[in-house]
Amino acid sequence: MKSLLVCLNPGEDNRHAVSVLKKMCRGSEGIKVELSYVIPDLEEWESVELSSYDELEAQFAEEAKRMLASVDRSGLGDGVVVTQHLVQGAFPEALIELADRIKPDLVIKQQSYRQRLGKVGLSDNDRRLLRGLRHPVLLLHGALEDKAAVLSSVALSSEVDSATNALAKRVLKVNQGLADRLGVPHHVAHCWKVVGEEFLRTRMGAEAFSQIQKRRQTEAEEALDRVLSEAIGVEAEVVKKVFHGAPELVLTKLIVEGGYQVLGCGMTSSDRLQDYIFGTTAEYFFDHSPASLLVVPPTKD
Repeated sequence: MKSLLVCLNPGEDNRHAVSVLKKMCRGSEGIKVELSYVIPDLEEWESVELSSYDELEAQFAEEAKRMLASVDRSGLGDGVVVTQHLVQGAFPEALIELADRIKPDLVIKQQSYRQRLGKVGLSDNDRRLLRGLRHPVLLLHGALEDKAAVLSSVALSSEVDSATNALAKRVLKVNQGLADRLGVPHHVAHCWKVVGEEFLRTRMGAEAFSQIQKRRQTEAEEALDRVLSEAIGVEAEVVKKVFHGAPELVLTKLIVEGGYQVLGCGMTSSDRLQDYIFGTTAEYFFDHSPASLLVVPPTKD
């Protein structure tokens, strides 16, 4: 990861994003850091009187300059190049356009939340950002510890050249790059289930169904070994975990008990839609993940 785009949230505390940036730049050279701040487009604010435009624009610009200047760059290293981007427009569209121009290896942003029907979840703006970006995004839930491992969650297919396996490889590569930059271990989890399990268990009997489960477990382990080898090489030190069960339940328990700080997962795509749509596992963890999220789109560009 040589190019990082850090999105500063207006009027919010961005210390976690800055802290992660420093960790990733620690002891490294040749890294390009892009600091961005989006100024709202006042023309979209119907309640703002025309006479107030100039005053508000000046206030927003001043706040943006103050926010960018407040980022403590000590510890980034002499070999790190920092560029500031002050962008005016609607969020997240303005940030998406900036990312398309810069083409960063990773976008870093502190999560924004919204409360609806008494429940706290990922904000609508952050969801729109994930749908529009064509680059991996690290959404920070909180501070990242120095030694806590990162976890990749991958779905696998029996078809070797399938889009599912291609996305799994991309998730593994990106999360391995993050683990290397942070200097922490990288663990990988794959969860599988047999379609219609309860029906098959009743119809076939417990012993026969148990044989199917054992075969599926072996197939899942072999598929994960193959994808890992193709994605990051056989020499990479990665802890592999293959589970039987629903990913939402298995991964939540795994994150809490294992103390993982980042969950990396992929987004699925649709041929009929230009924007990416979220897979079931990713959608669940947008609102329920106890860890920060590294969300990876299926294609690089």
